[in-house]
Amino acid sequence: MLINNAGILIDDYDGVLNLDLSVLRATMETNLYAKLRSSQALFPFLKISDCARIVNLSSALGLLRGMGSGDVAYSVSKTALNALTIKLNAEFRAYGRANCRYGSLACNGI
Repeated sequence: MLINNAGILIDDYDGVLNLDLSVLRATMETNLYAKLRSSQALFPFLKISDCARIVNLSSALGLLRGMGSGDVAYSVSKTALNALTIKLNAEFRAYGRANCRYGSLACNGI
């Protein structure tokens, strides 16, 4: 089992129009790309496992129904992570690994 727990929240809460792209890039690097890379690296081992699990820790701030202003980079990165998790699960099943699962856990206020 892989638990992708890495995440950062470095937004300055100034909204979308004032978002510093370097903040978005850094947030996406940690909250999305690192989790994709770890999944890609482990995929060869997961394919041969009888019951593999990957859990991506997300956030309630990544749910579309809760979108608002502030923490833009963090929310966008967690929304993208949720979408990536769905895509990875579908791709994993396409390899005939229905007994293996990717999942996303949306936490709120730890």
